[in-house]
Amino acid sequence: MGALTLQTESIDFDYPNDSEDMPLVSVSDSSQAEAHLKALDYWRYEAEQINEHAEKQIERAKQWREGQLSTINKRINYHESGLIAFLQTQGKKTVKLINGTIKRIAGRDRVEVNDFDALLAYDQGKCGLIRTKQEPDKKAIMDHIKASGELPNGVDLVTGEDSFKVETL
Repeated sequence: MGALTLQTESIDFDYPNDSEDMPLVSVSDSSQAEAHLKALDYWRYEAEQINEHAEKQIERAKQWREGQLSTINKRINYHESGLIAFLQTQGKKTVKLINGTIKRIAGRDRVEVNDFDALLAYDQGKCGLIRTKQEPDKKAIMDHIKASGELPNGVDLVTGEDSFKVETL
């Protein structure tokens, strides 16, 4: 793709080819800053339009996929149910055939906690059914550093970098 020129009221922006890096720009007065803000607003709008178009196409693709898979999944269920019935008539846990194997796998017991407070009251520390997870309290550590000026062992204080935000209308 060739070089592109974007014209604002006061400045023509000549952009390099897409394969080239963008040069650093020098903004020396408020009218140039205004032109850059207008150009920035334009490019953000263009990016938004591309994202909206892509999202519409993605949604269409998802609907197409769901329609295709709906039919296929019905056919999969049809064949699987027939094979499950066949396995049950054989009275075995496994049947090996040329094109595959049909197995019945016994379900495993699992625990589901649906009332934590009731379990906590039941255990009361006597059965060891409740474990206590230890993890650092970063807010408390920061409060300690600010109050005492002391950095606890095993802790680093990382200062975040300043960032900039440019808003267009």
